[in-house]
Amino acid sequence: MESKNFSQKELECQCCTQSDISLNLLMRLQATRDEMQHPLIVNSAYRCKKHNAEIAGTKNSFHLEGKAIDIATSNLDGFKKFQLIKIAINKGFTGIGVYSDENGKPFDADLRNPWSADKDGLHSNWDDLDATDIGRIASHVQSLAMSSRWESLALSSRWFCLWLI
Repeated sequence: MESKNFSQKELECQCCTQSDISLNLLMRLQATRDEMQHPLIVNSAYRCKKHNAEIAGTKNSFHLEGKAIDIATSNLDGFKKFQLIKIAINKGFTGIGVYSDENGKPFDADLRNPWSADKDGLHSNWDDLDATDIGRIASHVQSLAMSSRWESLALSSRWFCLWLI
């Protein structure tokens, strides 16, 4: 599977070329790319269990289901990084991880459950949201994006992980 700006090669597992990327994720990624009008560099998309274990990925990583994608941020200035976060949220990504370096602790925010931010990479499935929940999430995301921790992490980030639940 591929899209206008993302090739099959970018989306497949790096060790075995297997690919089971979610069409929903790919459509949202392409829509994010279209609105940004700026190239997005894929670090990692679908991963098989073997590759995920080799790189010490989390045991229940959404990459294993084709529902997560790592985007390099080295080609993005500070404004573009925040633009990517904002657009990804607007396009329906339900989680964003900010990674400063390969050994640093990630800052993960599950946007479907704003109270779960920074759970050290542990993700859960959540019940469907109602309008009240969506309002709380929007408010939480705004305050999160304004926080000094997010700002410093995002500006120094090496990549973002976007995922769908």
